[in-house]
Amino acid sequence: MNPIPRSVLAALAAVFAAAVSPWPVSAQESAAAGETPAGRLAALEAEYEKAQKDFGALYEKAKTDEERQALFEKHYPSPAAYVPRFIALAKEAPQDEAAAKALGWVLRYCREEPELTEALDLLLEHHAEREALAAMCAPLRYSDVPRVETFLRTLLVESPSEEVRGQACYCLAHFLQRRARFAESAKKLEERAIRLPENAKYAGVDPAADRAEAERLLERVVAEFGALAHYRGDLAAAAKGDLFEMRELAVGKPAPEIEGEDIDGVPFKLSDYRGKVIFLDFWGNW
Repeated sequence: MNPIPRSVLAALAAVFAAAVSPWPVSAQESAAAGETPAGRLAALEAEYEKAQKDFGALYEKAKTDEERQALFEKHYPSPAAYVPRFIALAKEAPQDEAAAKALGWVLRYCREEPELTEALDLLLEHHAEREALAAMCAPLRYSDVPRVETFLRTLLVESPSEEVRGQACYCLAHFLQRRARFAESAKKLEERAIRLPENAKYAGVDPAADRAEAERLLERVVAEFGALAHYRGDLAAAAKGDLFEMRELAVGKPAPEIEGEDIDGVPFKLSDYRGKVIFLDFWGNW
């Protein structure tokens, strides 16, 4: 097995625990932080953060890739080990703000059935009008759980918050684009008689229809929600960039013009090499 790169592990929401506590969830959180939902949530979050730091400290002390790999395999439990505890906390006081925050934690760290579906259903049932749901949409772009689509479509139609509707619209577009890519990959494997169980979920997906709707949703983001904040400036800028990628950078499209200097400092353009086989290597150091 190849060693796991530092960059991958640094990006992981790493947790470390010697063993899973045998205490019932509610008893443990209650004993640690009193009886309020907010107190129990704070205690659980603090436990998770400490676990991250503990694992990180152990990992930094490892001197070889082999030691780091062994440490990861032996002591790195998935955040999934925490997910049932956050869901249980949310169900103890379903209307409380702490419950919404606990379910938001699940959306950030959980990608699998049935926990993610349960968390989404609880949010729609008890917290559909909260402004905080806007920030909870972003992680769902990377999920392929079917309930995600229902969740985002419901927010887009029913949320009283413009911020929530805008984020749901943008993230639904990305969800559909991603599903279209996976559906096409699944179809190609099927044509080669390679049948993977996880590809069954894409059997009825029409990639072209998904892409067409994603494009319409991005256009709607620009028209209706463009002024909303986004890490790329605002949602209009983000959606316009996505539309350009869809329309101009897809496989089979002519490559856009690129200008630069070669290793000798001589200016050149990509179009200078039209008709030739070109290998482009893009890289950066951040």
